[in-house]
Amino acid sequence: MRRAVESLGMTPEEDPAEANGVIGGVPQRLVLDNLRAAVDLEQRDEVKADLWRQIAEIHRRRGTYAAAYEGLDRAEACLSGDQQRLQLARVRIARSMLAIERGADAEARLLGAEAIALLVAE
Repeated sequence: MRRAVESLGMTPEEDPAEANGVIGGVPQRLVLDNLRAAVDLEQRDEVKADLWRQIAEIHRRRGTYAAAYEGLDRAEACLSGDQQRLQLARVRIARSMLAIERGADAEARLLGAEAIALLVAE
């Protein structure tokens, strides 16, 4: 464990679970790094969009909302046309969850309704 913590650029006294949270027993920082690497390697826009949405979700849970919005903007930029309504709906739901975090309930409802409309039209 000591080597693993040091490989993350932390001192052994720092607990990665406390500093960054964990996902399935893995420090969030490592998960984010792996997701970003996957985005760089992925060729399919739909998969890239989903990876960016997952990155945004981690940032939302950490409370780094600006980074979460950036991830969702990148996810939306990967999506175009009517072919990817499911992915667009997922991004809208993620935006809705961010709005809830900010206390913008009306905006959250509107984004949720947009997501439903995308799914119904599919």
